[in-house]
Amino acid sequence: MTRPPARLLSLATLAGTLAVLCFPLIFRGEVIFPHENRLEVGLAPCADPEVRINRVLSDHPMAFVPELNEQLRGDRSGWIATWTPHVELGRPTAHVSGFSRAFVVTRLLALGSSDPLRVYTWLALLAIGLTAVFGWLLFAELGLRPAAGLTGALGLSAGLFMTARTTFVMFLWGVCWTVALLWLSAGFLRRPRLAFGLGVAFCVHAMFLTAYPQQIVWHGYLLGGFALLCAVHGTAPPRRRLWALALLAACAIVGLVSVAPVYLDLALNARRSARLEVPDEFFTRKLLTLQGWRDAALFWAQSFDTLWVRNPVDGLREPLRFGGSFGAMSFTPLFALLAVCSASRALLRRLWPLHVFVAACLVLTFWREGFLFGLHHAGLGLSRFRPLQALHVPVVVAAAYAADAALRGHLRSRWAATALVLFLVGAALYGFRTAGLELQPADTAIGLALAAATLAFLLRPRPLLLGLCAVGTVLAYGMRVQLTRAPGDIRLDSPLVQEVREATRDGSRFAWLDAGREAPPILPPNEELLLDVRSIHTYDSLSSRDYQRFVLRLSKQGTLVYGRRYLTLASGPGLDPGELSLAGVGLLLCPERLSPKLVREQRTEGTVHLGRTRRPPLLEAQVLEFEVPAPGSARCNPAPSAAAVERTLSRDDDLRFAVTPEPRASLLFVSQQYHPQWRAWADGIAADAVEVNDFYQGVLLPPGTREVELAFRPWVRWSWIPQVAFALAALVCVARRLRRPAPAP
Repeated sequence: MTRPPARLLSLATLAGTLAVLCFPLIFRGEVIFPHENRLEVGLAPCADPEVRINRVLSDHPMAFVPELNEQLRGDRSGWIATWTPHVELGRPTAHVSGFSRAFVVTRLLALGSSDPLRVYTWLALLAIGLTAVFGWLLFAELGLRPAAGLTGALGLSAGLFMTARTTFVMFLWGVCWTVALLWLSAGFLRRPRLAFGLGVAFCVHAMFLTAYPQQIVWHGYLLGGFALLCAVHGTAPPRRRLWALALLAACAIVGLVSVAPVYLDLALNARRSARLEVPDEFFTRKLLTLQGWRDAALFWAQSFDTLWVRNPVDGLREPLRFGGSFGAMSFTPLFALLAVCSASRALLRRLWPLHVFVAACLVLTFWREGFLFGLHHAGLGLSRFRPLQALHVPVVVAAAYAADAALRGHLRSRWAATALVLFLVGAALYGFRTAGLELQPADTAIGLALAAATLAFLLRPRPLLLGLCAVGTVLAYGMRVQLTRAPGDIRLDSPLVQEVREATRDGSRFAWLDAGREAPPILPPNEELLLDVRSIHTYDSLSSRDYQRFVLRLSKQGTLVYGRRYLTLASGPGLDPGELSLAGVGLLLCPERLSPKLVREQRTEGTVHLGRTRRPPLLEAQVLEFEVPAPGSARCNPAPSAAAVERTLSRDDDLRFAVTPEPRASLLFVSQQYHPQWRAWADGIAADAVEVNDFYQGVLLPPGTREVELAFRPWVRWSWIPQVAFALAALVCVARRLRRPAPAP
């Protein structure tokens, strides 16, 4: 029986390892979810101590899954959901991070299911699987031995950074498209081909639609440097290499232009928010400091194997000296030791750009002045992102090169390898012990065993031993950090949710009163999109300045983190019932009994008191007395209108009203947040959509108007065009391939 080629065997091993790693998601039907969520819907929390509760990763259930749910189930008028009325008195939906139909993969997956938990899980699995394939292709293109390529592909796709971040799928996609672009760039610069050029354009397009913004910047520097090096070290004539580099840049520009429909809207919303006006301290809080050798040893210990003292997904906010989120940057013994070995003389000449990039990330993590320079001049001010989080790809690539060098016999000094491994393992143990952290016996034993196996490989390089180390590392660490649950264990309904849903079925909203406490973790903001209820609260990094000023009219508490969160109304004499009515608030929730001055009747559901407001919510009104102080704005004192107004169509992004014909101009007041991309028509003729009282939506109606339509028309509605263009271009590539004559026998 003929043995399969080593490269195909490595591919089969890669697929089999990922199948075992993702067994709960692929074969048991579980979904990615960070914690038991009974408390969030108003039920008694689970008392089982074995159930993992990780509310540190609350962005997954509070932002990502609800946003995806709006795309899958939102009451939209077009092919893509563009506006949600559930929070913030209405706001545009998000179209980055891969949770929108603007990303063609999400659009295709939506054909298979409307369950956001299921589709989110598919997105994460697809990101991991594609990263594995692209990694395997990259290392084959670079000429690495199959066992080294398998090690690198497993590290890129299923290393601890990836498996511990499945609840943040945008980080996974950032790695996926970066690895794809590394492969495509190397192949294109070696031999420019239409298919590779199209792949570069699509991967750039996909990265900007799915990856974390600051991750795109860091990986952009990595990709640019890699492309330049491939061009410099190519074997073709210099003029041909320069031409190939120019064509590669043109393909990348095409991909960048293709995301214009999404990014034009994003730029508009960012300009209207307070997010572009944050001080430097907002970003520098993520930087780390070293105060002596003990800190340096602890830093290395966490980078080497943080599971020796704690699991990075356990949910403890700041369990270690360098912060909770740093734990997920642990590289594990195999990849950490191999990456250090890549600094040997045999590889330094080839890999020095990777080492420079790694050094820059490390320096900027600790050097505040250098980071501030990057913040102001190098695009590092898009979002809070530790430079360390950009290390995953270069460290794993360096480790794969070191494994390949060992297999080729280029790492020959056994004494040096033994001394280096023993020193690095000892430094990790010293770092944890001097910090007073208790080692976990079983986890420490696993880490030491893998470190010993790595040393054995360095002393006696064998492909089988390397493959076993890589597979063992991925399974031993990846299976312990997965945050998965059976769909039936996730609560998306409760008596409290049903009460709120019924009370706001008319389109009105609820609001939390804080009663002098911090906000309860019940019905956290933005989960309204998932539970089909409406509130005035928000969890939105780009909430508008108008909204932030508006909440100060309701109470003096205001929003938090530059408008990102608005959690509760501050109860007290400053609370204006009239403003609550204009905001469409018909239901108040509070951990304590509500004042009879605010509510007509109240009841209790679990630990929450619910009461209907004394002044009914005013959702729309036709106002006759108003003024227009400036184009695009109006001022009035809306009240229940004597002129009849009837909402004849109520979709998320399309509203229609039957109004009373008046002999003079009037103003239609709508209790939702104004946005400049709402368009209005009065009896089929374009009308002026205006901002009422510096916040609300309004329409100026000519005399005699009978019907009004409001429709939200952002640029993202045109994002189907690049999707069609990429599909047609792919068909052209396939047709060219099929028409190519077969090679002569």
